[in-house]
Amino acid sequence: MTANDSSIEAPVLAAVDFSEESRAALLWAARQAQLEGAPLLVLHVAHDSAENPGFYKTSDDGTLTPILDVAENMMQEFLQRTIADYPELTALATAQTLSLIHI
Repeated sequence: MTANDSSIEAPVLAAVDFSEESRAALLWAARQAQLEGAPLLVLHVAHDSAENPGFYKTSDDGTLTPILDVAENMMQEFLQRTIADYPELTALATAQTLSLIHI
């Protein structure tokens, strides 16, 4: 296979931060993926704070939760709300998700 092999399905990538602006970008990407018959990949990059490396404080009692667990939960909630609001965008339901940590 070569880099120009048309049998390779390149995904449509949507980077999200769970804002309304990133939701608009996700909707555009989902529509584009459907038009192209391509997979949709939804990416979230979490910022790792120097205060508690690798963790987010997720409750008032100061409990720390691994940053990737928090990011993945936020991603799933964001995606499920978007799927519920836009059921015609079937690319959303089959999207792959990826959460990364920026250090």
